[in-house]
Parts: sequence; structure tokens; C-alpha cells
Amino acid sequence: MAIEKSMLNYDESLEQNIAGNTHKVLYLNPETLEVMSIDYVSPPFVLGVDSLKTANITAIGINVPYIIVEKEYNGVITQDLLTDFQREIASKVLEENYKQAQLNLMAESDDYDEYLAKDTMLKKKYFTVKKQIATSTAPLLLDLSLT
Repeated sequence: MAIEKSMLNYDESLEQNIAGNTHKVLYLNPETLEVMSIDYVSPPFVLGVDSLKTANITAIGINVPYIIVEKEYNGVITQDLLTDFQREIASKVLEENYKQAQLNLMAESDDYDEYLAKDTMLKKKYFTVKKQIATSTAPLLLDLSLT
């Protein structure tokens, strides 16, 4: 697991770190879903396909499944639970990409009619991908770029 982390306000004392945070990030073995590593974190959370930013860490290059749970959660991570969390990540990434694509449309369009035509195509693609996220068992493998 090669995750690059920068710790912000991160206390090296495990007891204090656990006590000061409300959630934990569980980095999972992709095949067994067993927990390989844990980071204790607090909101706000900015979720990405291969990145995560919280109040106290920024992790990039995440190449294993991860899930954020409440600090007290000690249950089993099932495939369904992980898939639901990944759908949440994919939806947030899609929303950000949609907002950016809409801004780009204005800059790329010469007139209002051209903008409307491109906006209609963008909305169709957004709707299609949103439906795919809702039913996919691997939502992070979908093309979320809208380009």
C-alpha cells in the first residue's frame, strides 16, 4: 500500500489521536476486505477516487479500497457497505466534474444557442453516468469525467 500522506494537526500519540477524532478511515485489502491500515480523522471530508482530505490528513495515491466509518464502528465491512460508500464517492466526484464542465461550456460557446446545445448533451451524459453509479457494483471504475 503506497499512500502518500501529509498530516495536518496530526498527533503521533495514538491515544490522543483516537480521542481527538470522530471517524476512522479503514484501508482495505481489495480481495478479502480485511482492514490493512487505519487513520483516525475528523470532518470535513473531501472524497476522491484515489485521494482523501480531512481536517487532519491529506492522502493521495490511494490504490486500495477505503471507507470512512464512525470511530466506534467495529463491525465487518461487507462488499455491499463498501459499494455504497464508493457510490457516494463517485457521486461527489461526478458532481464536481459536472460543475466544472458547465463552467467550461460558457467559455467554449460563441453564443447562447451553441451553449444550450452543448448543455443539453452534458446533461444527458451526466444523467447516464448518474444512473450507472446507482446500479454499478464497481462505481469507481466508471468514467466520471463527462468529457
